[in-house]
Amino acid sequence: MFEKGDAVFHPGKGAGIVMGITAMPVLPKRRCYKIKMADQRAKTILMVPVKKVADVGLRYAVSGEDVEAVWRVLGAEPVDLPAKHKLRYKLLKDKLRTGDILALAEAIRDMEWRKAKEQRLNAPGQRIYTQAMRMLSGELSVVLDIDMLQAEQRILDHLNLPEIDEEEA
Repeated sequence: MFEKGDAVFHPGKGAGIVMGITAMPVLPKRRCYKIKMADQRAKTILMVPVKKVADVGLRYAVSGEDVEAVWRVLGAEPVDLPAKHKLRYKLLKDKLRTGDILALAEAIRDMEWRKAKEQRLNAPGQRIYTQAMRMLSGELSVVLDIDMLQAEQRILDHLNLPEIDEEEA
């Protein structure tokens, strides 16, 4: 059971801090975790029923060891994404859907490489990238106790993008 102040991660919504357990106004017998989401721009409060925690995949945010693993993944050689956009988007969305912090780091690393190689991401690719970055920077922000912009900058600083040959581009 989560406690007030615990950093948590929701696979569909991102990271946040548990503010406590409360009853739902409409269903007073249903107890929910009240979670303040890390994305400060939205000032979102997420309510997750205590009995549905496992079903929705709510988990504790990662530890310091896991953050080191994220930095290693970001600095590793990128994997070439499929050329066919439907396969590429399915692969990336599947990684995001897992909520696994290392899968998020892989998606960002590989998309940054693609962006460097192609000079841009198309609109669907940019949406997936933005969502992945929001989720990863949100989780890192609650773990490292920094704001999301600082977490995003640290992510970008740890990327080890390959040199793109002008003749290839």
